[in-house]
Amino acid sequence: MTTRRPDRADIEAALAQIAAVSEYDLKIKAHLEAVLSREAVATDALNTAERQLFSVLPVAVSSEDALAKAIREGAVTASAKLVAALREQALARLAIDNPAYSSYRKYR
Repeated sequence: MTTRRPDRADIEAALAQIAAVSEYDLKIKAHLEAVLSREAVATDALNTAERQLFSVLPVAVSSEDALAKAIREGAVTASAKLVAALREQALARLAIDNPAYSSYRKYR
């Protein structure tokens, strides 16, 4: 199953649809604006982490879906470098999506 991470355009489209008439709507809007703000600051770190992840692989893959398939098929096995690269990528994503997450705070 291919999943696509929401990008800036997706979030901006969601923001445009929020009428912000209730307190809940205002909280959702503020949360989405905070994600966009963090994304503006941390996108370079996430891109670097993703490049690093793909560079440590013994086979060429071009996406996370392809990496998952390669792992399932045994073409990629766990190594210290792979685990470290996966951790850095996950932490770079958490810096954008949810920096309050306890594991993010633990490792940063």
